[in-house]
Amino acid sequence: MKYFTAATSAAVLALLGGEVQAGEKCYALSLSGGGAFGAYEAGVLYGMWYAIPDKSEMEYSVVTGVSAGSINSMAVSMFEEGDEKLMVDTLTDLWANLHDKDVYKNWPIPIVEGITKKSGVYNDAPLLKFLREIKDKYKTLKRKTVVSAVDVNTGTYHLFNETEIDPAKAAVSSSSIPFVFPNQ
Repeated sequence: MKYFTAATSAAVLALLGGEVQAGEKCYALSLSGGGAFGAYEAGVLYGMWYAIPDKSEMEYSVVTGVSAGSINSMAVSMFEEGDEKLMVDTLTDLWANLHDKDVYKNWPIPIVEGITKKSGVYNDAPLLKFLREIKDKYKTLKRKTVVSAVDVNTGTYHLFNETEIDPAKAAVSSSSIPFVFPNQ
């Protein structure tokens, strides 16, 4: 997870605003999407924490993600560099205790309303509420963070960073599967 192409390295340096000096290490974590893969990613991070001898290799200065990876990126960024044990324990607990009711609910007229009146079959308002509660608990994002989403109407690719007013909304926007969940 710590090896990058030259393009990725350039993007990481751009995100850091040139803050990395020659000879310093800068670790970045890039997380992909795929629904339940979010739990898998949390499990991999947990396993890495307990398997690697040099814990500093998990002190990610930059975290990026899309879809379920954006949710994990937001959660990872709630912790300071150096708090990785608490981060992996919290992240795995969040996924272990996550239920369907925390992610979505039916519209008042199930499926029909989603297809005819909304832009998605299910209402993902519970996910936004859940992520905002996490954000409220930890207050601010403490690492450089970028999540991405595509505007389903225009195809425009959008990037949201740690300075966004509502990182929970950015993560839900990234993880809202078109036609399954409403456009954000």
